[in-house]
Amino acid sequence: MAEVEFLDELRNACGSRQVEWPNADKFDLSFYGLEFVAEAGELGNKLKKVVRADLNGGGSQTTAEEIGDEVADVLITLMNALNKLEERYGIGVDIIKATRVKFNAGCEERGFATKL
Repeated sequence: MAEVEFLDELRNACGSRQVEWPNADKFDLSFYGLEFVAEAGELGNKLKKVVRADLNGGGSQTTAEEIGDEVADVLITLMNALNKLEERYGIGVDIIKATRVKFNAGCEERGFATKL
């Protein structure tokens, strides 16, 4: 599955890039958690702009490219946090498996036929 390969490639590349990042050895799990939350907030702000424009509320607009940039930042910072979690605490999370299990459990709980 190409998506699985991509996520593995991204996670590995994030790990390699952090070795190159200045002072990254000082970044702990709390740093990566805050980084993730900050990027999720930036994505939320872009989505708010879409909804506000749809409601004719004025204000600034956003583009698919800007939203895509924030989605990418969220995914990259999530991978950074997962890498640190595994490196420092030995807690490895299989993001594909965890997502599949959680998605399917939610569908089953609600009686939905859709499953991953």
